[in-house]
Amino acid sequence: MNSKLKSRIKKFFIYFLLSKKIFFKPKKNRLLIYDEMRLASFKEVIGKNNAEILSVRGEKLNLYIIFNLIINNFSYIFDLNRLKFEYILLYIKLVDPKLVITYCDNDPQFYKLKKFFYHIKFISVQNGYRFYKSDLFSTLKKKEIKNLSCDYIFCFNEFIAKFYEKFINCKTVVIGSVKNNSVSKSNFNKDRHCLFVSSYGVSKLKIEKKILNIINNFCKENSLQLKILSRRGEEEEKKFYLNINPKLEVIEQSNDYKTSYKLIDKALLVVSLNNTLGYESISRNNKTIFLNLNDREINCSSYIKYAWPMKFKDKGPFWTNNFNENQIKEILEDILKMKNSEWNEISKKFSAINLHDNLILHNIINKSLN
Repeated sequence: MNSKLKSRIKKFFIYFLLSKKIFFKPKKNRLLIYDEMRLASFKEVIGKNNAEILSVRGEKLNLYIIFNLIINNFSYIFDLNRLKFEYILLYIKLVDPKLVITYCDNDPQFYKLKKFFYHIKFISVQNGYRFYKSDLFSTLKKKEIKNLSCDYIFCFNEFIAKFYEKFINCKTVVIGSVKNNSVSKSNFNKDRHCLFVSSYGVSKLKIEKKILNIINNFCKENSLQLKILSRRGEEEEKKFYLNINPKLEVIEQSNDYKTSYKLIDKALLVVSLNNTLGYESISRNNKTIFLNLNDREINCSSYIKYAWPMKFKDKGPFWTNNFNENQIKEILEDILKMKNSEWNEISKKFSAINLHDNLILHNIINKSLN
């Protein structure tokens, strides 16, 4: 047995041991949710509709399906990728839904399923801002995966919709961020603080430290409290920020995803290193500054451009794609002093996500289930 095969089998048994075991055949249901990650967000999407959940990350493992697959074809044990895909196919077949929906639009495997179930509707909902390198589109191009399809993909804007349509046979619907849409804009009086949205774990920490030192000094000069909205909520992340300034308030991510939107609505300024919450903040008319200086250490040009694949200049009224201390200070000062009426005009002009309602998504879900 070669080392590669040993590694795969070992991986399978670890996957097997850590998962919650389900011993019974999955129940039939009109609605099947593919991938239970971000499941809380889906409650707003599916409404009162009951759903069966297909776990694809090892959280749960249906032994009824696994044993049936291996009994019928023992060779699957030596090809775990094939075993996983056949597991998904059989799960869908047994549930026999009218609709399969996912909130993980960047899983290429999801788009291989429709061709096996033409009578079932498949819907994908964009969950985060997409970039070209080390993301869905580069994966699809690199692997040259063919015959991908989906009935509907609900996406952030018409520019990113064109990329989905380039690689996947689908109908795209521009809806903005479904999560963002489901949280009403808070009518808080703004607190005098600046909220920095962490990119810890995907950023070059040297760059992030330099940026935070500039923002920290700016906040001191303008009597603003600097708060950090953590990305992971881990102790190492908290230490990183407190080493920059022990007085910083580091806010851990809540299990309730709505909390993040309430926090950005409350802040006088929001600073983003080109992350999804920053784009959502713009759509909510919050004064938001983009410092697109974090390339995730993958030399990703699309990640250091504001609102890719929209084509804007490297410097705009509330963003810069270049590290320049004076330029960063200038943008911070301009946006802080800007009148709300002027900000509303500028943010609408350059927004990459618009705030919608989710009615069209609800209607299509309900129509598919009838």
